[in-house]
Amino acid sequence: MLLFFGISLVIAFGYLLSILLVTEMRPPERLGTSFLLGFGVFTLLMFCYSTLGVKITLESTLLALAVCLSILFICLKLFKRKIFMDLLGIVQSFLTLSRLEKIIILIITMFALLSLVISTYFPVNVWDAIALYDFRAKIITQQGFYIQIAKNFPYFGGYPLFTSLSHTLVYLFGGINPQFLYSFIYFSLVLIFYSTLREFVNRKISLITSLLLVTTPVIFDHSTFAYTNLPYTTFLVTGSIYLYIWLVKNKPVGYLILSALFIGLSTWTRVAEPFWVINILVLVLLSIYRFKKYLLSTLIYTFTFLLIKEPWSLVNNYQLANSGASKASFVTAELSSYTAKLLGTPFDLTRIGEVAVFIYKHVIVSWYPLLFLFLICVFINFKDFFKKVNIFFLGAMLLHFSLLFYATYVFSFNFPEWTDIPDSTKRMAMFFIPPMIFYIGLNLGRLDIHASKKNIKKA
Repeated sequence: MLLFFGISLVIAFGYLLSILLVTEMRPPERLGTSFLLGFGVFTLLMFCYSTLGVKITLESTLLALAVCLSILFICLKLFKRKIFMDLLGIVQSFLTLSRLEKIIILIITMFALLSLVISTYFPVNVWDAIALYDFRAKIITQQGFYIQIAKNFPYFGGYPLFTSLSHTLVYLFGGINPQFLYSFIYFSLVLIFYSTLREFVNRKISLITSLLLVTTPVIFDHSTFAYTNLPYTTFLVTGSIYLYIWLVKNKPVGYLILSALFIGLSTWTRVAEPFWVINILVLVLLSIYRFKKYLLSTLIYTFTFLLIKEPWSLVNNYQLANSGASKASFVTAELSSYTAKLLGTPFDLTRIGEVAVFIYKHVIVSWYPLLFLFLICVFINFKDFFKKVNIFFLGAMLLHFSLLFYATYVFSFNFPEWTDIPDSTKRMAMFFIPPMIFYIGLNLGRLDIHASKKNIKKA
C-alpha cells in the first residue's frame, strides 16, 4: 500500500508540473509525461537536497514531495489552470472507437502487461544493473547519501543517478523489486508517441504506428530489465518530438520548455553521449537564420536544459577533481572538449571505412526491416524534402547519425578494443528506432489524406 501511495505521489508531482507547462494535452499524453517528469525531475531534486546534506529517508522524501506538490498546486491556482481531466470525455472517446481500434488498443495493452509481468517476476539480474545502478540504490537507501560515500567508490560516478534514485524511491516506499519502473517507462513512451503523432495524423494511423513501436523487439526487451538505454531513449526521443511539434505547429512556449526538460533528463540518465547537443544546434542555426524569432527561444531552451544537466556534472566532476581525475564540468568546457577531440583526431580513410563497416554490421543491420520502410517513406516524399514538416525531422535525424559516426570514429582512436563492444554501440543507437517509426506514421497519414481526397473527387 505504501509503495502504491508513494509512486502515486511522484506521478502526481509530474502531473501537476506537466499542467503548469502545457495546459491542454490528450489524456494518454498527460499520463505518460506525468510519470516521466515525476520520476525524472524529482530524482534530480533528491540528488540536489542530498548534496546539500539532507539525508534521503522515507520521511524526508515524503516531506519533499509534500512541499513540491503544495508549491505546484498554488502555482496552478494562481495561473487558474484546470487540474482534473475530463473523465466523461475520455469514456465518450473510447466509445467512438472502431472495432479495429479497440483490437489494436487491446494488443498494445497486452504487450504492456506482458512487459510488467516479466519485469515484476524476475529480480534485477543483468550485470550493470546489479553491480552499479541497483547497487547504488541499495547503498543510498541504507546510508541516506550519495556524495558522502561516492568519494570512496570512484566507479559510482560513471552514470548519473536517474535509475539508481528511482530504485531508491521504490525501496524507501517498501518495494523489493524496482524493475517494474522500466515497464512504466516503456508504456509512457508509447502513450506520448501515440498522442504526439495525433497532432499530424488520424487516430487509426496513430494506433497502428504505436503498435509497430510497442512490438519492436529491442524496445520491448529493454522494458523488462534495469538498464539505462530505454529511459535514455525515451527522454531523448520525447524531447526531440516536442521540439519538432513546437517548431512545426507553432505551439506555446510550454512545449519548448517541456522539450528542454526531457533532453536534460536524458543527460540525467546517460551523460557520456553528446546527442543532446543536436536540439540546441538546430535552435542556434534557426536563430542565425531568423534572429529575432528564435533567439529568445534558444536562450530559454538552453537555460532550462542546463538547469537539469549541470547539477550532476558540477557535483560529479568536483568529486573527480578531488580524486585526482580531470573532466570538463560546464557545458561550454564540454563542447570545447568535443571540438578539441574532433580537431585532434587524425584523418584516416582506412579507419573511416572500418567505422562505416562496424556501424553497418552492428547498428544499421539491426534496424531491418524497419529501415526499409523508413527509406521508402523518405523516397516517396523526396520532392517535399525541404518543406517545414520534413526538413526539421529528417535534418535532425541526419545530424544525429552524423554525430553517431563521428563519436564512434573518435572513440576508435581512444579505445583500442572498440570493435569488441558492438552490443554497447547497438544499445546506444537504440534511440533512432522511435523517430523512424514516427516518420513512417507521418507518411501513412499523408497517404491516407491523399486517398481520402481521391475518393471525394471520384464521388
